[in-house]
Amino acid sequence: MGRSAIPSSFNDTEFEALHRVYTELCADLSITLSEQDGARREILAKAIMDIATAGEDDPAVIRRRAMIQLENHGNTNRPA
Repeated sequence: MGRSAIPSSFNDTEFEALHRVYTELCADLSITLSEQDGARREILAKAIMDIATAGEDDPAVIRRRAMIQLENHGNTNRPA
């Protein structure tokens, strides 16, 4: 989640909270900076930004919903 990618509607405090959600989720889910995890990082970052842009400001809710979106995305890409 680069600073330049965030909408201007987020102030520094809000951005820091979103960044913390992102970094903590990456750590908890063992998502690394490796090229192999790039797609997962992108999905997670987009989910967090989409949820926050929609008006959610509770970090715990953002975290839970972003994790669900990541899990759902993974489930749609698995072979039957």
